Amino acid sequence: MTNGRVLGAYSSPQKYWEHGGRFEEDGINALFLSSGRIDSELITRAAEQGAAVYAEFATFRGDYLLEKYPDVAPIGRDGLPIPKTERFLGACPSAPQLLLDKKAALRTLLRAHPVAGVWLDYLHFHCDFELPDPPLDQSCFCDRCLARFERDTGLRPKGRTTAERAAWLLSRAPEAWTDWKCDVIASFAAEARCILDEERPGAKLGIYSCPWTDNEYGGALRSIVAEDIDRLHAVTDVFSPMVYQAKCGRPPEWVEQYTRWLVDRVSVLNERRGRNVEVWPIVEAEGATATELETVLSGALDGGATGVMFYALPYLAEDPAKRDVVRRVYTSAR
Repeated sequence: MTNGRVLGAYSSPQKYWEHGGRFEEDGINALFLSSGRIDSELITRAAEQGAAVYAEFATFRGDYLLEKYPDVAPIGRDGLPIPKTERFLGACPSAPQLLLDKKAALRTLLRAHPVAGVWLDYLHFHCDFELPDPPLDQSCFCDRCLARFERDTGLRPKGRTTAERAAWLLSRAPEAWTDWKCDVIASFAAEARCILDEERPGAKLGIYSCPWTDNEYGGALRSIVAEDIDRLHAVTDVFSPMVYQAKCGRPPEWVEQYTRWLVDRVSVLNERRGRNVEVWPIVEAEGATATELETVLSGALDGGATGVMFYALPYLAEDPAKRDVVRRVYTSAR
């Protein structure tokens, strides 16, 4: 790939291929898709068309997990399960069996398929940030999380009920609570890093990250979502902020603005730590016009990203104008 740029697409390619699409013709050199949809035939066919395959690996998305793990619903400050938004519910990241199963599934994936990398998805405490006005629910105050917090920090939340203990934490020890949450998320990323290095040395570890700056929503990137850029930078290779301009109710120009902010933020850490962590945003083809798609793809690259991808590949099969945009932007970026 010329200039080292990763020019990607997300989703199963079957519909795209059925409509005659070929990656090399559209400038696509990377395919990202759910780990459950990857097989040897797909990897071979993508490689023949010049595209490496990266696995999206879901972690803490609760609405897909509740049937198997009924104890993973995130608990809010009132002591009750947080209700699902129209499209999303997070999961408690302290559930022992869930954690064991996720790590085992990651190891199995890496042993079975020569993927170029793994992108951790939903790696955060409950928050539906793909909305113009995202609800900022504090979580998770289940007995398991509170016990783990006490064990890890030595602080014991006061109160008889879950709601009382949550109130004590948020009023008396909010910094300790936020730091602990960020450690929980970063610890899972670190374990994923170790598994990746053991099973597939050289493969990249990416994170589909929340597209907020450090100060947006009162610092909710850390206090609500529990994504600490400094901690995650230590173990990841690529941040892929989910700059979904349509879903988030942002103008297309926001993609370049946010990308530039994150690239600058990561560059400081790279220089300080001697690492080369990259930024490859994922932008929205769904809900975008062809003109808007060109703006967001070009904006990500103009903002300093060394890669970009769009969600999702089937929209190219359905819209020749969008396919023309991808071919034009990607070909000129190579």
